[in-house]
Amino acid sequence: MECRRLVGRAAELSRLTRLLEPRGLRAVPVMVGPSGIGKTTLARAAARRLSDEGLDAYYIPVLTRATDPAALFRELAASTEAWRSGLSSDAARALVARTLEKLLGSGWEQRLPSLAARLQREGLGLVRGLLEELAKSSGRGVVVVIDEAQNLLQGLGLSDLWGFLKLLADLQENPPAGKEFHALLVTSDYSFQLRLYQEAPSPDYLETFYLGEMTREDAERLLDECDSYPRPEHLDLVGGHPVHLRRYAAMGLEGVCSEVRKYRQWLAALRPEERRAAVEVLALLAEKPLPIEEVGYEARGPLEALVRGGVLQYGCSSYLGVYRWNPECREGRRLACGGGGVCGGLDVIAPAHRVARIAVAVAVGREELVAEATRLLAGCEAA
Repeated sequence: MECRRLVGRAAELSRLTRLLEPRGLRAVPVMVGPSGIGKTTLARAAARRLSDEGLDAYYIPVLTRATDPAALFRELAASTEAWRSGLSSDAARALVARTLEKLLGSGWEQRLPSLAARLQREGLGLVRGLLEELAKSSGRGVVVVIDEAQNLLQGLGLSDLWGFLKLLADLQENPPAGKEFHALLVTSDYSFQLRLYQEAPSPDYLETFYLGEMTREDAERLLDECDSYPRPEHLDLVGGHPVHLRRYAAMGLEGVCSEVRKYRQWLAALRPEERRAAVEVLALLAEKPLPIEEVGYEARGPLEALVRGGVLQYGCSSYLGVYRWNPECREGRRLACGGGGVCGGLDVIAPAHRVARIAVAVAVGREELVAEATRLLAGCEAA
């Protein structure tokens, strides 16, 4: 069953590629969205498309929280992927390994204990050196995707987000050897994205690209790739979240039920005082998204815990797709359609996806808002 590649998302891919294409821009694009929404798949597809246009593309996944710089650099050497004109992926990855040897010395992986102090002291400078060398060795230039970028900063032991952001902005504005340099940060950590905005001296250093749920037609395409042909009401229940679509394809409604139970457990785990503080807001969120600035002070702590747990999200109201399907991008309609794009900032708090919305509505006694979903799930919920 082949259903892991990018399916649909044509508007989102086109928008992301256009965002990355201009040279010499200061603003660093940051892609944000709920966990499992397809950020990695879309970012890799955009990098591959730019590599087809002549740029060397590097995908640097920092998917685990490295405990120290040595572990971080070991992960970079092992997991970085590359697409470079005229080179196989293995040869391009070997180029990354040689660049790290140039910066850290021959046999650096065997000397990690002795390098620990230097890595701690010069971590950000070494990252800059790596990116500069990749750009210098390219033909036309590079596009570098850093996935779960917050883990890179943690692995380096850095709290200076502005220094990291300025490094990338400087490389974009003044790339080494006159080559092009394009960066894309990907994160599921909303606090990281918000801190970038707080620490940047002006908003022109950042550009937020929010990825929300797929359109209905794209969701149907994904399930077709998974050899799954759902009833229309089942598709409306699951929505356009790729992980839940694949789970439905593999397990049917029982897969959805297991997820609803998981999110209800998160909500049930709130302490009584947290529940009292959050229940009014959760009742509103079961019906519609809420502007972030309208969330009262007492509710912010419990809601933040639910954001970290993947029950809620900070989102862009133009592309949520949680309460209703995102509109298709028909000919002549280019704005406010599809499931993602450039967003001036994350402006609302909402359930992370339709499955979480069901759990929220049931938890606060608003079952009437998800009556069809609860009817469809009644049998397996009782199991």
